[in-house]
Amino acid sequence: MTDTLSFSQTVEIIIVDDRRENLIAMEAVLSNPLYRLICLNSGDQTLQYLKNANTSRLAVILLDVQMPGMDGFETARLIKSRKAMQNVPIIFLTAISKTEAYMEKGYSSGAVDYIFKPFNPDILRGKIKAYVQIHYYQRELERANELLQQKTAELETNNRKLQAAEQELSRINIGLEQTIEERTSSLRLAYQEIHDSHLLFRSVFSMSPCLLAIRSLPEKRFADINDTWQTVTGYTLDEMNELPADSFVNLQRDQIHPAIAPSDPYEHNGEVTFRTKSGEIRYGLFSGQLLELNGSLKQLVVIMDVTDRKQWEIQSSRLERLHLIGEMAAAIAHEVRNPMTTVHGFLQLSRKNHTLLVPEYIEIMLEELGRANGIITEFLTLAKNKATDLKLHPLNDIIASILPLLQAEALISGKEVQAQYSPVPKLRLDEKEIRQLILNIAMNGLDSMGEGGTLRISTEYEEDEVRMMIADEGAGIPEAVLKKIGTPFFTTKEKGTGLGLAVCYSIASRHNASIVIDTGSWGTCFTICFPYIDTDNSST
Repeated sequence: MTDTLSFSQTVEIIIVDDRRENLIAMEAVLSNPLYRLICLNSGDQTLQYLKNANTSRLAVILLDVQMPGMDGFETARLIKSRKAMQNVPIIFLTAISKTEAYMEKGYSSGAVDYIFKPFNPDILRGKIKAYVQIHYYQRELERANELLQQKTAELETNNRKLQAAEQELSRINIGLEQTIEERTSSLRLAYQEIHDSHLLFRSVFSMSPCLLAIRSLPEKRFADINDTWQTVTGYTLDEMNELPADSFVNLQRDQIHPAIAPSDPYEHNGEVTFRTKSGEIRYGLFSGQLLELNGSLKQLVVIMDVTDRKQWEIQSSRLERLHLIGEMAAAIAHEVRNPMTTVHGFLQLSRKNHTLLVPEYIEIMLEELGRANGIITEFLTLAKNKATDLKLHPLNDIIASILPLLQAEALISGKEVQAQYSPVPKLRLDEKEIRQLILNIAMNGLDSMGEGGTLRISTEYEEDEVRMMIADEGAGIPEAVLKKIGTPFFTTKEKGTGLGLAVCYSIASRHNASIVIDTGSWGTCFTICFPYIDTDNSST
């Protein structure tokens, strides 16, 4: 019998990424006493490790797509070519392309899911937890299948014994009563073993907290359902056979690529919703195991009801959003109230003294009102539904147009700005927003450096992705600050509003781009990654 796992035993999760910082981040997100994280940095190293790996404890493989040497697609294909690895789920991690064709290539290589960088840690943990739970239940199903096969073999052996006994009885002389009694005792023992095996299976089947059912194949009719199934769904066995398959179980279509979606929902392993007799929609983790009983093909259907957990996750997400809204409202009120207080004070002073405001006071009030208006304008820039004027633009030309302004600003404080352009294709961009993104990040970089520092802006094109790097020679970003980068109204500057980088992240999101930060004692580099869609335009 193969090695099996209990819900308290550790499982292996393989993480493959050629960048050490990504492996460290993944280890931090997935840290769990029940997970043994295996961090590898290449496809070759992964294949070498899997030669001697215990696949019964391997729950999931997180595989980076873009790696030097053997990429993630080739690595996944070679992994899936091994019979022992065909049921181990592979999740691709990528920050490169989100096109359907690119994703289809990943699914055809053997992946079950895609996670795009930068990823949401809670979503990643939730997905990994679901795959680990499926792994546990698959191991339990394999154990049950082995037990069932063992008992089936014992049943066939006992049947052969019975046939042999009956043949022997036909040749025995009626007068040999003692021999007949011995054979009868042997038969009683065989029948008792068969009876005990049946009782054991019925006990496991009936008392399971999961919804269990047995379907006959290829007829696809329900042969049996357990008490939990009938209690949760409200359907009897006869009623289940009257229902169309897709009216009871519904696949989570947004999690399945159309090219690999099964026609029969009972052939899918993963997250599903199912409708009870009362019309309630509930969530479940579905698994189907093929069995052969008495020469006929059966399917053991297992649904673990996770509705309560799903509802808790939704409620938790809603409370988090409300908390963020409260924090942002308080921050906006604080930032706008300061200039309003100044204007209010001057107006009260004028009313008290019955005098007109002097030009100097009027100028101060106009500046304060302008500052309040600027805060509101920057905040509105964060809006996801903000209109974006996307047109084909050469990214290098946009950088060149704003470079003199940055060089003039740097010259005032004894610093320098340099640009290095590589041929990159035209992109669909909002020129004003990209100029604002460059200006915000570059000004932060200049502020972080001392006299004599150099700010470098460069571009490159590789693997259907255009990258723009803005690197400074400052002291780097502390870890505590790095975690809050991009949070509205978070700032380390005395006169900052805390909206600059938040606006940058909002602009990147509207361009389907991502921002990667690399920082250390040598300085900080912001890399803005734009996905490239071929528009038959030449590089500039």
